[in-house]
Amino acid sequence: MRVVWRRKVFNSSTVRWIVATVVLAGWAVAQPVPDWRQTGNTVVGLGLAGHASGPVDRVWFDGGSLFAQTRSGRIFFTSDMEAWRPAGAAYAPAARFVGARNLPEPAASVVDAGYAHLYAFGNFVYGSDDDGKSWNNLTADHGQSIVGAGLHDLAVAPGSHEELVVAGDAGVFHSVDAGRSWSSLNEGLPNFPVTRFLSLPLGAEGLRVAWSSGAVSWPPGNKLAWVPVYADDLAAEDALRASLTGQFGVPVTAVTVAGDFLYAGTQAGEIRVSPDGGRTWLTNFTYGSGAVERFWVDPSDPRTALVVLGSAPDDPFPGGRSMQVLHTVNGGAFWDDFTANLPAGSVHGVAADLASGAIYVATDAGVFQSYADLEIGRAHV
Repeated sequence: MRVVWRRKVFNSSTVRWIVATVVLAGWAVAQPVPDWRQTGNTVVGLGLAGHASGPVDRVWFDGGSLFAQTRSGRIFFTSDMEAWRPAGAAYAPAARFVGARNLPEPAASVVDAGYAHLYAFGNFVYGSDDDGKSWNNLTADHGQSIVGAGLHDLAVAPGSHEELVVAGDAGVFHSVDAGRSWSSLNEGLPNFPVTRFLSLPLGAEGLRVAWSSGAVSWPPGNKLAWVPVYADDLAAEDALRASLTGQFGVPVTAVTVAGDFLYAGTQAGEIRVSPDGGRTWLTNFTYGSGAVERFWVDPSDPRTALVVLGSAPDDPFPGGRSMQVLHTVNGGAFWDDFTANLPAGSVHGVAADLASGAIYVATDAGVFQSYADLEIGRAHV
């Protein structure tokens, strides 16, 4: 037998556990590496001009390609308006907005398309062909915007004042006819901001997850997009997270309670576990990863848990693989790395079914599923 040892996880009580590690070396059971497969896709059907994704803050054209910066700070580009690829070390240019003699709505931002053509965005997207003297609403439909709310940026293609893209909370939308019609560019964009799992598939009910603007589900047999569903109230969890932030003196980004066990994670990537209702804490450090995003804890034995983490904020595409999914069977004394073949990037949510060994994780690239024996090694703890 061999001991599974993860060099990037350092426990604040490492010295205390060295003797235990040596004693247990002969009995430790190697955990098989999970094989992750995607569940569903990365878009949501919200009744807009096309499928939505998560928030996109910036869009711009450069060298014949369109670039988009997601809310997480990651930058992607497409050269054919279909396939998105990571842009590596690209940086968003400074926004270039102009003034106009009239604004279509207060505080609207205006982009010059040349030849007296202007575009503006606020709650809607507007166009003007007389240098801003008058404006036409390009996205209104029964009082709602067909490209979604929360618009953040607009870019016009070089050499064509009729081709434009707009970025907002629903992702990226594209027009080639000066805004008379729109299509979605969100298919294949790894920008699915799931924050937690609400329920696992059961019978005719599909997987339900909390999304950036509510909750969505992937019903059995669905092949098109996630669909909006009712969202539970997460106010109690938010209050506990705020309380622990005050206690620790650092931002707490995730917390789960199971019996007397408390699992808490910080923005700096610390994993803190208390087996006695918060009186004492055991702290682990995950170097090379980002903030702790979410926990799953076995309700029958809270010593068994999973935790998922984001990417390091200063390196969204790390050269060396950072840890994204970790597993423990001893209340956080040791953690096994379950990251395996997951796509690079942040992992925002995790859930598991102990009986079947099914594990679900929500990443920027969508939802993935795998299987593992979550109780392996528990008898020797």
